[in-house]
Amino acid sequence: MTTRADGHGIGLVLAFAAIERSGGTLAYAVRDGGGTCARVGLPLDPLLAS
Repeated sequence: MTTRADGHGIGLVLAFAAIERSGGTLAYAVRDGGGTCARVGLPLDPLLAS
């Protein structure tokens, strides 16, 4: 976990692209008091996502 304010945000973009290609979902929210909470959902069977 990090609370850095000087990031470029590219990590979330790359993560979202990889998750989306896998047929998954990504949800995130800014936490009160700082930080971000992220939830990743991936299909159990990759063939079902195609």
